Amino acid sequence: MGPFLNGAIIAAGRGERLRAGSNDLPKPLVTVAGMTLLERQIRALLSVGVGHVGVIVNSETARLMGPLPETLAAVTDLCVADTPNSMESLLTLGPKLGNGTFLLATVDSLMPAAGWRHFAAGAARVLELPACHGVLGITRWRGEARALFADLDADRKLITGLTDDPREFITAGVYAFRTSIFDCSVAARQLGLQALRRFLAFLINRKLQLAAIEIDQVIDIDVPADLAAARRAIEDWDKGGEPR
Repeated sequence: MGPFLNGAIIAAGRGERLRAGSNDLPKPLVTVAGMTLLERQIRALLSVGVGHVGVIVNSETARLMGPLPETLAAVTDLCVADTPNSMESLLTLGPKLGNGTFLLATVDSLMPAAGWRHFAAGAARVLELPACHGVLGITRWRGEARALFADLDADRKLITGLTDDPREFITAGVYAFRTSIFDCSVAARQLGLQALRRFLAFLINRKLQLAAIEIDQVIDIDVPADLAAARRAIEDWDKGGEPR
C-alpha cells in the first residue's frame, strides 16, 4: 500500500473538442493504445499504491461504458452525476474520499509510470508538513490551449497564484490534497465559482498553502491531434524510455 489510501478521478465532462476524432464518444471512453482513458487513469493511481479510487462520470458515459475489469471494479467507487462544472465534480466526490489525504487526476492527463511515482512520493513527503494543504503537479508550457498557468515562489516549490495569462509553467492535471479543502466548499459555492481552476485559485486566496512538483512529461488529451501524440508517447514509455 502506498502513502495515499484514496484516489479520485474527475471524468464527468463531455470532451466536446475531442469528439470529432473519437467517433463522438465521451472523453473517458476514448481508447488510446488499447485502453480507455478512464481505465488508464485508474490503473495509474493503483500503480502508486492507492487502495480505493473514487470516479465521477456523467450519465452519458455511464450509459455507454461497459463493466470495468473485475480487479479494477473491486476498488473503484463509481459516482454518476451530471455536474455543471469541474469544481462541482470534485466537491461531489469529496464524501467518498474519507479523511486524510488523496491523489486526484483529471481523466485526460497522461503521464509515464515514473512520473506518477515521482509525483506521488514527493506529494506524500510535502503533505507531511502541517502547513501544506495540497500539491499541484506542474509542467512547462508547450503551447497548450486553455492551460492554467502557475506563479511560483523563487524556489519553485510553492504556488503563489494561478492565472490564464501565459507563464513558464502550467498545471499538469494531477494533484494531492488534504480532505480539509472540502471545508471551503460552502464558501466557494456562495461565490458562484464554476471551475476547478477557480476553486484552486480560491484556496490560494484563502491562504491555504499549495506546493508544486515539476513533472517532465505530461500529455493532455483535449483535441484529436493529441491522440496521436499520446500514442507515440505511450509507445516510448512502454519501451522504457520514460523520464524520471
